[in-house]
Amino acid sequence: MSPLNVGDDIAVIAPSGFVDPTRLASGLTKLSSWDLNISEGKYLRSKHNYFSGTDSQRLSDLQWALDAPNIKAVFCARGGYGLSRIIDKIDFSGFVKSPKPIIGFSDITLLHIAIQALGFTSIHACMVAQFGNEEYLTSVKKLEDLLFKKETQYVIKYNSEFPSSGQIVGGNLRMIVDSLATSYEINTNGKVLLIEEIGEGYYKIDRMLQHLRRAGKFDSVQGILLGHFTELSDSTPSFGMSVLEIVEEATKGLNIPIISNYSAGHAPPNYPVVLGGSFKIINEPPEQCKIVFDLS
Repeated sequence: MSPLNVGDDIAVIAPSGFVDPTRLASGLTKLSSWDLNISEGKYLRSKHNYFSGTDSQRLSDLQWALDAPNIKAVFCARGGYGLSRIIDKIDFSGFVKSPKPIIGFSDITLLHIAIQALGFTSIHACMVAQFGNEEYLTSVKKLEDLLFKKETQYVIKYNSEFPSSGQIVGGNLRMIVDSLATSYEINTNGKVLLIEEIGEGYYKIDRMLQHLRRAGKFDSVQGILLGHFTELSDSTPSFGMSVLEIVEEATKGLNIPIISNYSAGHAPPNYPVVLGGSFKIINEPPEQCKIVFDLS
């Protein structure tokens, strides 16, 4: 995909949950400093119960953003819940003719998975409602670098057994599991799997990972990136295992290298990850290992 240039047209939409107006305004102010021509979805500021508009309204905005050939990137304002209700009604033919980066995470994971199924890349990254938050400024700058310069990189804690290059898929664990046995089931074959989660119980994380194992989604995975797991709750009695231990048990015997504490998900920093595209790890020197993402 081509990098952004000053003056490009971009879309801001809310395909899932209702967006807090104050946070949206703050985020749009930050985004406007990139000197892009911002087009808002017709229903970006709408509210229908939990959602940012009815299913048909949210679908309309998403379809417009995907179809419009002048739109060079699509920024999701927030996640929450809602894409599962409209994902099978999306017509991707216009997007295939004029592909563009789709930026978001959390519930947007389902859209990322659909885009990867079509053979295109997308970006797991902060959403517009977070752009104005001081704790996300570095994360937003990394996203800006990726979109305008086609590349971004940052230091990571490295596992020497982890592949030095490859392709990453995934995102939110709940949404990955929800993709199973649907028209846009995640393909993990030969890929590195990124997983992150918020607000779940430890036993529920275990259940989802066991589901992925039973579905064969770990059978040919090249590596696992454990992003942020935040606001977790325990049971009584305690489940008694950390997230890393749960993942290690779910993948036992499969020899999958794991990088934990990866900076992506529902906590700062939430650095951009190119999903469906290439990455490489530069190990020079070992204590300063860097992961590099290329938008192309």
